[in-house]
Amino acid sequence: MAAKPGITAERHLISTDSGGVPVATYRPAGAGPLPVLVYFPGGRFRYRFSALYDAFCSYLAAACECVVVCADYRLAPAAPFPAAPNDCYEALRWVSLNAASFGGDPRCIVVGGDSAGATLAAVVCLMAKDRGGPSIAGQILAYPFLGGDMETPSRLEFGNVADFINGWRAYTPRPEDASHPWATPANAPSLEDLPPALIFTGACDPLRDEGESFAAKLSADGNGVAHFRIANGAHGFLTSLKPEDEDIRQAVVKLIAAEIRKRFISAP
Repeated sequence: MAAKPGITAERHLISTDSGGVPVATYRPAGAGPLPVLVYFPGGRFRYRFSALYDAFCSYLAAACECVVVCADYRLAPAAPFPAAPNDCYEALRWVSLNAASFGGDPRCIVVGGDSAGATLAAVVCLMAKDRGGPSIAGQILAYPFLGGDMETPSRLEFGNVADFINGWRAYTPRPEDASHPWATPANAPSLEDLPPALIFTGACDPLRDEGESFAAKLSADGNGVAHFRIANGAHGFLTSLKPEDEDIRQAVVKLIAAEIRKRFISAP
């Protein structure tokens, strides 16, 4: 997956009490203001795949005709919970305050991510609700890792979960961390009044069941939810370098683009 031509990429450092959060903006050519997708990359809370996500975010920006802002949050075990959620929330605040400076529309900010990044996107929605903003127009979650039950049917069926478990334990070393709603959003007392969600799970993903359970909880609490289970989808299909995953990625990104356009059009 190569970076797309015609995308302007810029890097910024958000000043914070923790020393700063690096973010990268990816903007397609054309008149603005454009909707903004604040994207949190996966990596099981421990890994950073900078080159991979640089290419993927430019691909998203081109395909979705939006500005993508990718947040480089701190990683465990050096920086366990709540470092990553705090960094992601600061990235959201920065986007809300500065969107116009890079051609974005502050009225249409969507958050998204894949795997651990999808978890963080869901958490940021809770943080924004708890803290009174910023406003989020929608959340896009691809195969979120939500901790909790380590023996769901999909984890038992598809196996290879040791790295997920090790990442989770490094990220939440204390029991009270692992149960906190800002680590495991399904543990929130209420999921009411959250942004509309577009959720993707993979039929062959160990994390399938927890993502689908979270989609059901969001819907039961009165939120708009569109869920797609991707046939033959294994974990990581959005950023996979396998040729056989390219058709899946293109189909999913088309759905993401349609969701962003819908939120942009409905922005007041």
